[in-house]
Amino acid sequence: MLLAIGDVVRIRADKELGSVAGVAAHRAAGSVVDVQMNGRVLRTVRPQEIESSPAASGP
Repeated sequence: MLLAIGDVVRIRADKELGSVAGVAAHRAAGSVVDVQMNGRVLRTVRPQEIESSPAASGP
């Protein structure tokens, strides 16, 4: 899955929505994604733990 800053994603474990704030590749840990949740909280998750969520469409 290709991700970009600002993409809306859902964390599979608890179904929370957030937006991608950053993506990093670490030699030992592999890739991680920072997801900004409600209230400016950042969660760091592995890419396998998230799924893309369709953007809301206007009327």
